[in-house]
Amino acid sequence: MNLIVDSGLKVENSAISDMLHAVLSDIMEKRRTVPDIREGQYDLGLRHVNAALPPCLTVSVRSAEQLVPELLELRPRVLAMPLELIRDRGGALEPFLEAPDISVAVSLPVSFAAEDVAQLASQLKYAAGRGVTDVMANTLGQVTAAKQLGFTVRGDFGLNVYNSQTMLVLSELGLRSAICSQELSIAQAKALSKALPLEYAVYGRHPVMAWENGTPLSAQPGYGTNSGITDIQGFNYPVVKEINGKNLVLGTRKIWMADRPADITESGLWGARIMFTSENAKECSQIISAYAFRGEYRPGGTVRDPFAGPDPDE
Repeated sequence: MNLIVDSGLKVENSAISDMLHAVLSDIMEKRRTVPDIREGQYDLGLRHVNAALPPCLTVSVRSAEQLVPELLELRPRVLAMPLELIRDRGGALEPFLEAPDISVAVSLPVSFAAEDVAQLASQLKYAAGRGVTDVMANTLGQVTAAKQLGFTVRGDFGLNVYNSQTMLVLSELGLRSAICSQELSIAQAKALSKALPLEYAVYGRHPVMAWENGTPLSAQPGYGTNSGITDIQGFNYPVVKEINGKNLVLGTRKIWMADRPADITESGLWGARIMFTSENAKECSQIISAYAFRGEYRPGGTVRDPFAGPDPDE
């Protein structure tokens, strides 16, 4: 509210208070007015049929140790990793970059602010120079930045793909694929109308929370086995430090679905994602074998439903 007062005149504070009260009362009265309600039939739009073929496997890693020979043999459709791993010149990544049937993707931070845009563009240009073609985006700002640089953009958990309409919008934005929200069961994901190829996490720890302010523990880029926070029940939540200095808190237990192959192959999904976080090389090899070759291995600390308690057969 602006007041214009001629020279030599003044307005009492009580008068200003009365005018402000009158304006606010008028606004409140307008907000109380119930808008006209129109009834009609909701148009569901085009119903997209599920994929007929079993889903391909996609993989995300957080350390060079996890780039095991079995992973290269698996030939995941997409291999996602943080930028610091793409900077690693140790040679472990080269076979994957050279494989024509594997799309290597940069996993961008879950927490992303406007001031990170310039740094993000520089990092993506570096990744492109190494032969990386895809980006796993967690925000719409990341989608825009990656598209401007010519990357194939895929949606990660931060985009919260919870329903068919979300997929339709992301498809219109030009995304190539997306992973569905961790709140959905695989049966719920199957029931969605998929306007773009949809992934589902079949192994690993889900991201739980982005911790933006401060570093409550000495987590370094990558995963530290002693890094984490513990709740009052004694459950430990690992913490990963992202490339932009923010912290990502991971779930205390890992999803495990290798013993339910029919649920995966008959899901109508495009991709089934294996998410490696704290696993060492041997564990990665055993988990890949379990999912790809129906091995008997099952790690401890796993659940079938991320929002349920321990499995009854554990």
